Amino acid sequence: MGGRGAAPARPGGRAGAVAGRGPEPPGPTLALGLAGIEIAGSERRIDALSLAAKLIGPVPRAAKPRALARWRDGGGVVEIGEAALRSGRARIDGSGGVALGRALQPIPPGACARELQPIAAMSFRIDGREDLLRLLVALGAVKERNAGAIGLGLQLLARASEGRDGATALPVTIQNRRLYFGPLSVMRLPRIDWDG
Repeated sequence: MGGRGAAPARPGGRAGAVAGRGPEPPGPTLALGLAGIEIAGSERRIDALSLAAKLIGPVPRAAKPRALARWRDGGGVVEIGEAALRSGRARIDGSGGVALGRALQPIPPGACARELQPIAAMSFRIDGREDLLRLLVALGAVKERNAGAIGLGLQLLARASEGRDGATALPVTIQNRRLYFGPLSVMRLPRIDWDG
């Protein structure tokens, strides 16, 4: 656990608007639904995974650093209207926003891609914390030796935010390539190489 800056849901003002101009036309949408995803080398599986998202802001013509930076600076964000996962007794439901970060320090020319890492601010309801943790270990997202400490942290967070149905309401954020459940650092995310 530790302090950090909050991950903004939107880096640039009102949804769909760019400074000095009217609202942007509706962007592309994504609807994803998968079921019965087997995990290699594990008895665990993802029973169901669904996502509904919309791209806000001037649509980049290519996933290249300069185009992505213009999209970000124009208020670009991916709005996640609904995200859900089912795996054993683990049930996760949430929504939020994902954007691209900006470096806090000057970076040399040609290094633009280094700063364009995802940041996110989302709200999730999590039920079946133990099965969720086992799934993260099976996926390689959490190391076995860290699972106990993360599980204890989730248990402590649940005491403060558990609803009547037993589910835990948590803010889920991504900042500086780390995934957080509330104040709990869960995992480090791989760097995206937009020049690759």
